[in-house]
Amino acid sequence: MRTPWLNAATAIASGDLRMAADILADMGELPDEAYIRLRRADLLMAEGRRSEAKIELDRTHPFFRTVGASRYVSEAEKLLATSA
Repeated sequence: MRTPWLNAATAIASGDLRMAADILADMGELPDEAYIRLRRADLLMAEGRRSEAKIELDRTHPFFRTVGASRYVSEAEKLLATSA
C-alpha cells in the first residue's frame, strides 16, 4: 500500500523534488516541504535556472523566518541574493 510518505520518498529518490515538496505540502508537513524546496532551489541555481529557484525560495523563505530557523533563513537569503 502506497502512502503519501512513500510517494514523497520515491519522488525524492527519483530527483523530483518539486513533486516531493507538493506531496509534503498536501500532507501539511511544512518543515519538510520547506527543506525540500530549499534543496530544489539550490539545485536550480546550480543549473542556472534562477527564476525557477526564486519561486521556490519565495515559497520557503517565509516559513523559515516565521519559525526562526536562522541557518535556513541565511541559506535562503544567500540564494535569493544570487538569484537577483
